[in-house]
Amino acid sequence: MSMRGRGRGRGRTTALPSRTRNPSAAEVRQRYQKRLMDLGQVMMDSFKGTIASAEISDRATNSRNEFQAQVETAKLAQAAEAILKLNSELKIAMIVQDIGESSQDDRATKKAFDEDTRKAKEQMASLRDNVATTLTALEQHYYRSVPHVRVHDVETATPMQE
Repeated sequence: MSMRGRGRGRGRTTALPSRTRNPSAAEVRQRYQKRLMDLGQVMMDSFKGTIASAEISDRATNSRNEFQAQVETAKLAQAAEAILKLNSELKIAMIVQDIGESSQDDRATKKAFDEDTRKAKEQMASLRDNVATTLTALEQHYYRSVPHVRVHDVETATPMQE
């Protein structure tokens, strides 16, 4: 006698929440990428096997090659279905992505960008100071080399006097 369908909750199992840590987005991405590469390799190997078994030869080996082609074609179809299933999983993962992890990754990325921005601003300020110092030195050298302009006149001159 089956307990299926009788009463509420009978015959059903509920999964308890896992207490293990959620994998990071990078780990998940690497797992999906590995699965995709593995499935692609299976498809390529199956296609090569199908082509290799399609060679025409005598009747005895022809039936064996035909069977081999069917096996390789079945593997190819299974790999294609697995890729479609992987695609579906990826879509679901993108829709139901863990918001906390996503925002945590966003905060870490923002922090890294803020640090890069701070470093870039420091380097730009240093560059600005170096350019200003070098430009001042070049101007002084230029005005010293011109016979009719004295350095004192350039330093005390206003824009209207020049």
